[in-house]
Amino acid sequence: MSYEDVIAVIIREKIENEKEITHLTEVSNLLVEDNSNLSSTIEKLNGKHNDLLEDIKQLQNEIDTLKNKPKQSDINDGTVPTTSSPELADSKEELKKRFLDVSSAYGSSKYFWELIDNHQPDKCLVNGKEYRNAIGFGGDETYAYYSLDGVYDILTFTIGMDDRYATDASITFIGDGNEILFIKLKAYQIPEKYTVDVSGVAQLKIFKSGNNNVIWLLEPVIQLKRI
Repeated sequence: MSYEDVIAVIIREKIENEKEITHLTEVSNLLVEDNSNLSSTIEKLNGKHNDLLEDIKQLQNEIDTLKNKPKQSDINDGTVPTTSSPELADSKEELKKRFLDVSSAYGSSKYFWELIDNHQPDKCLVNGKEYRNAIGFGGDETYAYYSLDGVYDILTFTIGMDDRYATDASITFIGDGNEILFIKLKAYQIPEKYTVDVSGVAQLKIFKSGNNNVIWLLEPVIQLKRI
C-alpha cells in the first residue's frame, strides 16, 4: 500500500470516528432532555399526589363531622346523650354550673381532654399555673361535640395555651352548624376570658386548628336559662 493510500485510510477512519462522536453526542443530549422531562413529570405528579392527600384529609374531616352531627329526631327521642335534662333555673344561685359537671363531649377527635377535679400533676399548665378544671385541644385539627339541648344561655371560660406547647392557633365555636365565635391566639399570649352566647343551641361544636400547640378552656362555666 502506498503512502497516499495509508493517508486516505486514516482520513476515512477519522471521518467515521467524528460521525460516531457526533451521533453519540446527539444521543446523549436526547437522554439529558428526556431525563429533564421525566423529572418535571415526576415533580408534577408529586404535586398532584400531595393535593390529593389534602383533599382526602379534608373530606375525611367533613365525613367525621357528618357522622358526629346528630339528627333532630335523634335529639328528640333521646338517642344522642343529653345533659340529663336539667330543669330551668329559678334563682341566681342555680344559674351557673361548672360546664363539665353538666355536659361531656359525646364525640371528639384524638388529642382532646376533659379535666374535672383533675389529680394528674402538670397535666394542664398555663402561664405558670396548674388548672384542674379544663378542656384541652391538642393535635392539628381537633374537635369535640356537646349536646346542650337548648337549655343554656351563656358559656364562660378563660382561654390559654399550655406553656409547653405554644404556637399560633385558632378555635371556633359552632352552634347547630352556625359559627358563633372565632378566636385567634398567638403563642404565649396572656390568657383571656370569653363568653359565648349559646342560647337555644342544641349541639355545640368546638374546633381547634394549628400545629404543635395545646389550647385549654380554663374553668368553663355554663349558665342555665331563667324560668
